[in-house]
Amino acid sequence: DIGGTNIVIGFFDEKINLINSLEYPTPSKEVESKIPESISNAILKYFKNNNLEIKNLLGIGISIPGPVKEKRILKTPNIKFPKNFDMIKALENDFPKTNITLANDANLAAYGEYKVRGLIKNNMIMITLGTGVGGGIIINGKIIEGMHGCAGELGHIKVENDENRLCGCGNKGCLETHSGGVGLINYAKEVIKDNKTVLKKDNLTVKSIIDAAKESDPIAKRLLNDFVINLSVTIANLSVILDPDLFVIGGGIANAGSYLLEKIETEFKKHARFNLADTPIELAQLGGLAGIYGAAYLSKEKK
Repeated sequence: DIGGTNIVIGFFDEKINLINSLEYPTPSKEVESKIPESISNAILKYFKNNNLEIKNLLGIGISIPGPVKEKRILKTPNIKFPKNFDMIKALENDFPKTNITLANDANLAAYGEYKVRGLIKNNMIMITLGTGVGGGIIINGKIIEGMHGCAGELGHIKVENDENRLCGCGNKGCLETHSGGVGLINYAKEVIKDNKTVLKKDNLTVKSIIDAAKESDPIAKRLLNDFVINLSVTIANLSVILDPDLFVIGGGIANAGSYLLEKIETEFKKHARFNLADTPIELAQLGGLAGIYGAAYLSKEKK
């Protein structure tokens, strides 16, 4: 699972039981050579230290934070890969007989969450709330990637025309500018300038905003309300378009747990139409490991 800050590698058995995992900082320079090299070295070292043979490595699944099309990385905003970078080819020299798969991180997180639920729900949408907002769509048990590999980029659904809410994608008013960590904090910095609040501009975090809202700080409640309304309206819109069995909320912000989930559910029911308000919304079960689980499942299935 390659992230903008860290790389997480999970080692699984054939039944997708996690045996071990390791984490290290993502190389920030010469990424097209250093990232594949670091992954190869970590895998080879693990096999050597545990007296394992590479010929018994059945597959490598790779999770990337950006769109993937025809096994190539199209664009990664937080990692400077060249456009259309062939990650699989970069690893094949060290693992020529190993099946290697590549997919978007949010899609794989969604797939991991889908699989651990025992295939009870065939249609599921996962929304990941972290630095930004991501998403993965599962229909009839399959990841939906779309014609351009961009299906599920839910953070870039436009929710308003606010000229002050500039998104990293270049658009203005995307969901990510309201319900992503960076967007929430940027908005908070503007709001607290002229308002009395316990929040401090130099020490703002998503957690501090949520904690202050729990203590009934009016500005923190206003900020969280904006976050929840835009997210819940988006979920209601998605329910009309795809009518899934289940919505799953994951990512670091979801660690706020039931406090945040209850607010999202309440607001969603206000905007959902027909009998769609009955669609369950659940918190992710795998936490930060969803991406490596999804990558493992996909790698096994695409042997």
